[in-house]
Amino acid sequence: MGTKRNIFSQRLTRLAALIIAALAVALFLLYFGQDDQGFSESLIAVLDRHPLIGPVILVLIMVFAVVVSPIPSAPITLAAGAAYGHFWGTIYALVGAEIGALIAFEIARRFARVPTREWISGRSIPVLTSKSQIGLSAMVLLTRLLPAVSFDVVSYAAGLTEIHRRWFAISTLFGMVPATFLLSHAGAGIRASEGGMIDILFALGALGLLTIGGILFNTRRNR
Repeated sequence: MGTKRNIFSQRLTRLAALIIAALAVALFLLYFGQDDQGFSESLIAVLDRHPLIGPVILVLIMVFAVVVSPIPSAPITLAAGAAYGHFWGTIYALVGAEIGALIAFEIARRFARVPTREWISGRSIPVLTSKSQIGLSAMVLLTRLLPAVSFDVVSYAAGLTEIHRRWFAISTLFGMVPATFLLSHAGAGIRASEGGMIDILFALGALGLLTIGGILFNTRRNR
């Protein structure tokens, strides 16, 4: 029974990942393929045109951006804040990023351990340095707090460790909140025009401090 459940779980995970990726690619090509605007501006326009399914579109694109590592997720979070405000924008961005992180985690753990290990071999990933569940969870939480550390790479790298899935999910969720809220807050400030400049400056300043913290952390760790 356990073997059948594992096989079913693997197939379901693979199918879900393929469906989400296909939908995200289709949406990306449909809405952004021939647009001369910037990415965030184009996404905001799409979300405004489709108020009912806008959150779904946003979540799917965020999932795709996390799973396909070179695609940045920050412009999507900015667009989320501009379209839905800093609260709901943060919620939608968190949902998409959490799902994307779990998919990347499962891909590395179940389907592509060797390619993932080769891909991250030349990168400095703090999450790989600990052996205990507490240590691994703490490192995932810490790297999520630091924008200087790649979100996508950590998600894949964590799949190669012994961290339990639930602890990875919890650490990722709580660690994402500060940076996601700040980016969403900045997006909401951009949409608010002149009145939002203070919010934008505050968000950018806080993100800058987090980034500096990430650089200092990596420097200290390397030494």
